[in-house]
Amino acid sequence: MVETQHSTPVADTDTEPEMTDMWTYFEMDADTVAAIRAELAHVIPDDWDAELNPHVSVMPGFEIPVEHAGNAKEVLETDMQSWVGEETTVTRIDCHNNLDADAPTFVLSLDVSMKLDGLRSLQDSQIDTFDGEIHFEPVGAHVTLFKSGDGGDDNRSLTREERQDFRSALHEVEPNVPQTLTITDAVAEEY
Repeated sequence: MVETQHSTPVADTDTEPEMTDMWTYFEMDADTVAAIRAELAHVIPDDWDAELNPHVSVMPGFEIPVEHAGNAKEVLETDMQSWVGEETTVTRIDCHNNLDADAPTFVLSLDVSMKLDGLRSLQDSQIDTFDGEIHFEPVGAHVTLFKSGDGGDDNRSLTREERQDFRSALHEVEPNVPQTLTITDAVAEEY
């Protein structure tokens, strides 16, 4: 508290506001994605996890002052509602890093064709309006199927045999992957 001339306590305005971490994403057709995961599960290493919330991240990580979180959630979800029910094209099954890369492969995903630049620019602007700050820059539109982590040194490289099993399974499954996925919901939430 700061004392004024009249000795009336007032709030100190120099303190940083309490922040909450948030992200925005589109939920995708869970049954379709689960069927694809099931076809690939036999080649996934035991130390990998299935992504059980199939989604495409719009803004993968930002913070908003707690006092604005409710309004921000409402505004950001409203921006995305027109996309719900739309279909997006699946362009391929992808590994990150590529199976032939020197770096460890730690994500198996479906790449999808979504033109998110305009929506991301709008949400970036709105996050700024709510005195927020971006923590993670958006990446290409994809739906993660399995992952061994979020990148970094803790991801082990696949063995030569695991890489070959991946290639074979991807070759077998690719013709069965649907050409489109449906956006089922638009979400802004705290994490």
